[in-house]
Amino acid sequence: NIEKKYWTAVSLQEKQLTLSQAQSLLDSLYKDASNAFEAGLIVENDLRQVEEKMDELKSAGIKLRGGLRLAKMDLFNAIGYEYSILGLDSLHFSDSIDSLQSPSYYIVEDSELPVCDESRLLALKVQAEQLEKKMAVGENLPQVMVGASYGYNNIQGKPLPTTNGVGFVSVQIPITDIGKAAHKAKRYNYQIEKAQNEKEYLDAQLVLRRQMYMLSMQTAWEELQLSEAKAANAVSRAIRAESEYKAGRSTVSEWLKAELDSRTASEDYINRCIDYRNTVREYLDCL
Repeated sequence: NIEKKYWTAVSLQEKQLTLSQAQSLLDSLYKDASNAFEAGLIVENDLRQVEEKMDELKSAGIKLRGGLRLAKMDLFNAIGYEYSILGLDSLHFSDSIDSLQSPSYYIVEDSELPVCDESRLLALKVQAEQLEKKMAVGENLPQVMVGASYGYNNIQGKPLPTTNGVGFVSVQIPITDIGKAAHKAKRYNYQIEKAQNEKEYLDAQLVLRRQMYMLSMQTAWEELQLSEAKAANAVSRAIRAESEYKAGRSTVSEWLKAELDSRTASEDYINRCIDYRNTVREYLDCL
């Protein structure tokens, strides 16, 4: 949970950086548009479009700064880190969202998986049921007793003393409890089978859950790769639109749209990075 809070804060910091870059581009565009307007190369409406976009970015920056502050406060409260509200903006995270490994880096083979506590407890339950059956059956097995006695006689008048020894073996067969013993054995067999089925079902569910998280991780990685490619293409289009505008071959509106598409694609890429990190965490937690 804390790790998710951490990467949420990092993602907002990355979006703040992306927004700052967009604001710098708009500042440059506004200067060029102002000079072009004064020279009569563009109409006033073009200049107003740039101003409106700058206002939108300022508003987005205020909301993003507030969201980042709240994310930092939530994280610091969770880990018990003392902070000052006035000093939140000066605290920066050094991690980068794009330092990611592919799913193959995290996948663990079945032979290397540790046995979970639930499966271990059910295995002990199976052993306990088997021992109880042995004890119940043992109570109704024939009982054998072996004994011996020894005596010494020295009757008066006899020249030598005499000795006597007696040995005996006793076998007790509980005939009246045979039916009860068979019923107990049958009941314990049922309990053993039930415990084994519970363990097998749990093991199958654990495998299914791990495979589900593995598929989620792989899907998130593929979406991340696609989003990264889209973001790179959007940035290229924005750079090309800027060059076209400065060369007089496109309008301000076209450049502003390309810049907006670039920023949207970059923010989507940041979101996909965080989603992938979260799915990796979920997969590792289920091992």
